[in-house]
Amino acid sequence: MFLLWALAVLGYLYAHLIHLPPFLFPLLLMIVCVFIMFNPFKKPSSIFHRNSRFWLIKHCFNCFTAPLHFVTFTDFWLGDQMNSLATSFLDFQYFICFYATEVDYSDMTLTVRTMNVTEGPIPWGYVDINTGKDMCMNASGIRALVSILPATVRFMQCLRRYRDTRRWHPHLVNAGKYSTTYFVVLFGALNKWYAKQDPSGTSFFFYLWIAAYIVSFTYTFLWDVFMDWGLIDPRAPKDAPFLREEMIYGSKYYYYAAIVEDFVLRLSWVMNVSLGEAWTLEADLLTCITAPLEVFRRFIWNYLRLENEHVNNCGQFRAVRDISVKPIRKGDLDALLSKMDQLDGVTHRGQDLRERVKKQKKAARSKRQILRKNRITRITLAPNPNSTTTLILQCAQQGIQGTGVELNRPLVLYSKFKSRQMGLSHLANFKKYDIFKTDLQSFQSAIIFGAELMMVDLVPKLDEMRDSTNLICCRFPLPTSGTRWKLLHSEGEGIDTVWLYKKCPYVVVNE
Repeated sequence: MFLLWALAVLGYLYAHLIHLPPFLFPLLLMIVCVFIMFNPFKKPSSIFHRNSRFWLIKHCFNCFTAPLHFVTFTDFWLGDQMNSLATSFLDFQYFICFYATEVDYSDMTLTVRTMNVTEGPIPWGYVDINTGKDMCMNASGIRALVSILPATVRFMQCLRRYRDTRRWHPHLVNAGKYSTTYFVVLFGALNKWYAKQDPSGTSFFFYLWIAAYIVSFTYTFLWDVFMDWGLIDPRAPKDAPFLREEMIYGSKYYYYAAIVEDFVLRLSWVMNVSLGEAWTLEADLLTCITAPLEVFRRFIWNYLRLENEHVNNCGQFRAVRDISVKPIRKGDLDALLSKMDQLDGVTHRGQDLRERVKKQKKAARSKRQILRKNRITRITLAPNPNSTTTLILQCAQQGIQGTGVELNRPLVLYSKFKSRQMGLSHLANFKKYDIFKTDLQSFQSAIIFGAELMMVDLVPKLDEMRDSTNLICCRFPLPTSGTRWKLLHSEGEGIDTVWLYKKCPYVVVNE
């Protein structure tokens, strides 16, 4: 494609040497691209890639008919890419308008109809020979409709997702984010209309337009960081504040750099759009610079958005075959694809909220049963914002004395308030402390609710506990070998599994 584009540019620049109309080459480039895209032939597959092209056509069709289809992760992802290609949509509008109305095909020379306009508006089908302006660029109504098309795709997808799930958050809130584009375009069009009526004055619509841009920028940036990327998580580790508990990419500085990059490039994109719509010619150069920067911003956004979907399933989509962050073994591929094609096939862990709540309640009952069976009388819990308070209070209600250890000061204060409110402060104690600095020798039992990588690091600390003490691990187990903790029992399934261990005076191997 790059070669075709380069040939078209060279043909346009040197058309006078080969005695061909210069505007023939951009038209031929577009015709060739459309032919390649919709070419029905399959072979040679190394050139035509029919499956890939038809995959893209299918999901583009799903995007533009969003209210009529169940929204998959691929459709949503493609719709977001379109929002970063708003300049391309406007370029396509200008291309079609230019070749449909302003090019003269009568003598096959493809000349542009020009006119010397000294006053008044430029007629349709002509280009002002002095300024190069035309109605294709100044057709505010048509260009406004084209510019909101990508946002409308995502807006309708959000409404469809709300219809399918009946969850106003995040779907209706996300739809509100895309609706801010409508206000930006509306006030921008009204500002242009007023400028034509009174070129010397500044309209009230201009200030509304700027305010709409500020709201849109703030809304979209915060949504990127909090929702799409899942950052600014209170469970973030102490050495990586404002990020999240589980991160796939190696360095925390990648995430901090992505936040800064997203802020700067989103702001420059807002400036570019406002300048491009308000002051035409000078903004063309700015558009050539900032439009690729927006594509780069989306490129970085894609990595963190896909990571967050795999880690947390923040969009609650079914599993998809199109995108993966980890290679799949060849022997498992066919079975996995067949399951993904079933309506009740593979799902992410967050898709069915009701089933997840049931599993969590069942796991909580299992934990209480383990506590009763093994007569645990004094416990300590490792930090977890969602579970420490609940489990300590549940144990206190059963007459079991417990101490919760947590680094989050607001959570500790809330937990203390809750225990006093329930009259359990004599049994439920909460401290702001690091689990790795806690003296575990005085505890007969412990419940650890930690991250997967944390479990290996905890083994030396847990070895400080006395022999024959009990340990319950939630979410993730201890290593199967090289520890002195013998596995006695496990209960639950998946992320809600709990494991009961007993400390031995010798190293054991758990199967």
